[in-house]
Amino acid sequence: GEGLKTVFDHSGAWELKEKNDAPGDGDVFRVRTYRHARTGAALTARAYRGAAIRRCIRDFEAAVAEGAFDMAVFIGHNGLMDFELPAPSKSPEARRVVDCIVLCCKSEAYFGERITGMGGRSVLLTTQFMYPGSFLLHAAAEAWLDGATREAIRERAGEAYAENQGISRTAGLGVFAKLDK
Repeated sequence: GEGLKTVFDHSGAWELKEKNDAPGDGDVFRVRTYRHARTGAALTARAYRGAAIRRCIRDFEAAVAEGAFDMAVFIGHNGLMDFELPAPSKSPEARRVVDCIVLCCKSEAYFGERITGMGGRSVLLTTQFMYPGSFLLHAAAEAWLDGATREAIRERAGEAYAENQGISRTAGLGVFAKLDK
């Protein structure tokens, strides 16, 4: 009920522009593209089958290493807690430094150095076990599109998490890593 499709399809800030529930890729079962109403930013999301977690992480990290997007996001299970994957190196042809959000359990410990090594910039990472609902991406993306600092993005995500989980604001903020400004 709080997956990307549900959260973004019902958001007044984002408009669904394209959807494909049968993309013809055995690992990806749904693709959605949204356009932000105020800024015109595009968000393209691919939903991977659970059995394809390795590929999902590899695709996320390749996007970071190649500088393919302004932002890359991984939401879901932290597969790196279960298996090892070699991290790609930053591509010499990388077009930009990619801002990264990783919403899974303990993402700072598992993804933080990998993102830096690939030439990316962590914007929002987690410090503990957590629930990676897409409402967090919605809150963080809105702050990011507003040009917020990493700390302000963390605060918006922490507040959204606290509200969703029925916990204090302090506890909600504690889920997310304090990143350098």
